[in-house]
Amino acid sequence: MHSFFIRSNFADWPRSLYRLAYTSVASKPLSKADLKQILSTSVLRNQADNITGALCFSRDAFVQVLEGARYNLSIAFQRIVADTRHKEVELIGLEPVRVRAFGNWSMAFIDDSTEVREIILNHCGADRLVTDALDLSSVTGLVREMLGKPRD
Repeated sequence: MHSFFIRSNFADWPRSLYRLAYTSVASKPLSKADLKQILSTSVLRNQADNITGALCFSRDAFVQVLEGARYNLSIAFQRIVADTRHKEVELIGLEPVRVRAFGNWSMAFIDDSTEVREIILNHCGADRLVTDALDLSSVTGLVREMLGKPRD
């Protein structure tokens, strides 16, 4: 099991806003019911922790962007890394931000579709989520475009 903790100055935690993004691969094929359960659990936990964000699932890969207090993101990411429904969890980035890009959603969900694959192709050069060359800002833009929101 992986352990992950984002260190910071404790005094900054209550008022600092951060954005975190990661990718992962499903450990096994996931049904619509599996995805619905992941989403409903995420919504409840994120509401309790004042975390907002979006989760995209395409083919067998996830990309997720989360926003909130650094401490809350650290705890959430520890749970994410420990979740056996996916593997190869890779942190894309963690940065302070001034405003939330996904403030309207405790967890927006983007499911696989032809339109989503076209957006992925434009950003990643493949019809699969390949984020090796993308930074946090690019991944945030990718997810915002999937949600139909303009880039900042």
